[in-house]
Amino acid sequence: MPQELPPFLTYLSVLGHGGMGAVLKAFDTRWGLEVAVKVLPVACDPEFAQRQRHEAEALAALSHPNVVSLIESFEWEGQHFLLIELLEGGDLAELLQGTLSLSRILEIFAQVCLGLQYIHDQGLVHRDIKPGNILFSQDGVAKIADLGLVRRQGQQSGLTEPGVMMGTAAYVSPEQIRSTREVGPPGDLYSLGCTLFHALTGQWPFPGKNEFEIMQAHLAQPPPRLRDLRPNLPRELDAVMARLLDKTPDLRPPASQVREVLLRILDPPAVDLTLPTASTPEQLPAGPLQVLLVDADPATQALVNGVLAGRGHDVIIASDGATAIDMCALMDFDLMLIDLEVPGMSGAEVASLLRAQGHRAPIMALTAGKREAALRPCLKAGMNALLSKPLQEPELLSTLAQVLGA
Repeated sequence: MPQELPPFLTYLSVLGHGGMGAVLKAFDTRWGLEVAVKVLPVACDPEFAQRQRHEAEALAALSHPNVVSLIESFEWEGQHFLLIELLEGGDLAELLQGTLSLSRILEIFAQVCLGLQYIHDQGLVHRDIKPGNILFSQDGVAKIADLGLVRRQGQQSGLTEPGVMMGTAAYVSPEQIRSTREVGPPGDLYSLGCTLFHALTGQWPFPGKNEFEIMQAHLAQPPPRLRDLRPNLPRELDAVMARLLDKTPDLRPPASQVREVLLRILDPPAVDLTLPTASTPEQLPAGPLQVLLVDADPATQALVNGVLAGRGHDVIIASDGATAIDMCALMDFDLMLIDLEVPGMSGAEVASLLRAQGHRAPIMALTAGKREAALRPCLKAGMNALLSKPLQEPELLSTLAQVLGA
C-alpha cells in the first residue's frame, strides 16, 4: 500500500497520480462500496492544500449526473482526503488514443455540455476543461472531473498569483492566458471547443513545439475551420466550432446552445433520403457514366449492371469496402452505389472515408435492413439517397435521375 489510510478504507489499487496528489481505489467498509480516494501529499505548500480543500467545497455544492460526485471530505492524522465517486470507464484522453465514431463523440459532448451548463448555472467556472478531466462510468456516462481550479464567477479566489497561467495550454482560452482572474463561463466554452476539435480531428486547434508557441497561437492565430480538416463533417458543427473558438468571449454560445446543435446533428429533423418515384422521369444524363457498385450480392450486381450497362454506362463492381477504396484511388467515378452491409467495413464507413478523401460524386446507399435504422448513418456519411433491397428497376432509375440531376 503506498501510504496509510483511515481504518475504514481498505486499499485496493493506485488509480493515478495527478497534480492534486495520489488517487487510490479503496473499499469503504462503512458504506460497503468502492470509492476513489484523493490524498493530499504530506509535504505540500499551503496553497496546494487550500486548492484541494477548495475542490472539496466546490464538489460538495454540486449534484449532477454529468459532474463527478463527492462522497466525503475529511482530515485524518494531519492528512486531507477526498472520497469521490469511483469511475472506471477511463477518461476521454484515453479514448482518443483509439477511434471514436462521430455519433459517440457527439453523445459524449452533449453530456459534457449538460454538466458544464449546470456548473455555470451554479455561478462557477471550471477553468480546466480538457480530455483528461472528462471521465466515464462503466456504462459510458460522461462526467466532468477535477474541480481543483474551479472559481466562483466574479470572485477573486486568492489561489492564483498574478502572472501565473492556470489550466492546460492546449485547451486554455486567450483570456485565461492573459489573466486567470478575468475568466468566466466563456473561457470554459473555449476549452470545450478545443477539446471537441481534438476529438473530431485528432489534433489540437493550435499546435506548437512548446507551451509558449501554443499560447501565442491561442492569442494571435485565427481559429482553424473544422471542415478544412474534416470536410465530411456537418456544416452546422463547423459553424458552432467557429463560435466556440472565437477570440471574443461574448460571441461564444453557452453550453446549452452547443448541446442543442449536437443533438440536432445526432437526431436530425425529418430528413427523408427516399426520393419520390411516381412522377420522376426515368431518363438518365447522357453517358457514358463511370459507376462504382459496391455490393457482394449477385442479384444486385446483375440488376444494376443490366440497367446501366444496357444504357451505355460503365459499371465497375467491388465486392467489399477495401476494394472499393482502392478503386477510388485509381479512378474517378460519376456515381457510386454502396451496400450498407458490404463485407469488410460498413457501407457508411466506406462512404465516410471517401468523403474524407475528397470524393464528391453522388453516393446512393443500398440496404436490405430496416430503412429507419439506416437513415442516420447515411446522413452522417454524406450519402445522397437510400434504396431498399431487393432493388426494383423503376425505383432505381427514378432515384438515379434525381440524384444525378437529370
